[in-house]
Amino acid sequence: MRWGLCNTGRLRRVPVEIRPWNYRPRRARLDPYRHLFGILPDREIARRCGVASSVVRDMRRRSGVAPYTPPGSDQPTL
Repeated sequence: MRWGLCNTGRLRRVPVEIRPWNYRPRRARLDPYRHLFGILPDREIARRCGVASSVVRDMRRRSGVAPYTPPGSDQPTL
């Protein structure tokens, strides 16, 4: 290996989060509907807010909410 081409120094560096000066996190389109996660099916929530059902499913999973289960059913409905 030639001098100066070793990656070990780069791997030891602590990553620093750099944000632009005008960075502002924005609200998700699903924020007003979060209270419905697990109460209604993902498809119904997606239809109401105008996004794909996979977006609702992913956000519900990240939030740690179990999927909707119809009353009297043993298995959750995805």
